[in-house]
Amino acid sequence: MKKSIIMIVCLSVVMLHAMEDRPTFFCEYKRTDIYVMRGYRGAIYEQDGKVDIIIVGQNEQKQLDRTAYFDNDNSIGSVVKKRLNAVCIMKKESDSSSNEDHDNPTQWIKHRDHNYVDKDMGSCVLAVLEPRVSNPWYGKKRENCFYNNLQGEEAIAKALKDLTLCYTNVLNKGIEELVFCKKKDKSIAIPSLSTTYPIPRKDAGCTALEAVITYIKKNEKDSEKRYNKIILYVKKRFEFEMYKNILMNVV
Repeated sequence: MKKSIIMIVCLSVVMLHAMEDRPTFFCEYKRTDIYVMRGYRGAIYEQDGKVDIIIVGQNEQKQLDRTAYFDNDNSIGSVVKKRLNAVCIMKKESDSSSNEDHDNPTQWIKHRDHNYVDKDMGSCVLAVLEPRVSNPWYGKKRENCFYNNLQGEEAIAKALKDLTLCYTNVLNKGIEELVFCKKKDKSIAIPSLSTTYPIPRKDAGCTALEAVITYIKKNEKDSEKRYNKIILYVKKRFEFEMYKNILMNVV
């Protein structure tokens, strides 16, 4: 009898944990399917070939590969199409836990090596120059953030303004690419930009969702500019819950 009770309790705990740790959330907003997916730093590249556009951050790519080069004007928010259509990602085993709010040093690895397939990515890769905030002091306190000769809350506010521009620009640039290719159904996957540099993740998440929702509202009646699917990738559990709660209140 006791053994049966213990087994039932164990199974209940496992089922509850699985429910709490569900890594995907879906909702539909103004005829656009929005997915929030949680995973390791390179999980977004698992969408290769499944979505039309994959977004990468130029600063993060340079962090992963110091030889990475992007042909643009070096202005924050500028978006370019990668010539070789290949990216560098961090190995899953080298990434930090989703329970932690920091990231381990990067590893150099080609996307095709990660997939064990000797080919370029199937999805179009667009690279955006994202804000890079510095916070050299122990504890990563907000008052120690530096950006564009600003410090503390002023630095964060400026970085978030530039981050909004990044999300807006990648959504617009993605549509330009897909309209040019005469794509009817349009899809894009976007990571949580600038969260490793380190704009506070909660602030960055709210900014990302606001930019995406604003874009959808603005273009809901324009079939050429409307995405059928937008996938947002986050890393931390609290980010995932925050995205989910915000979207549930919006839709």
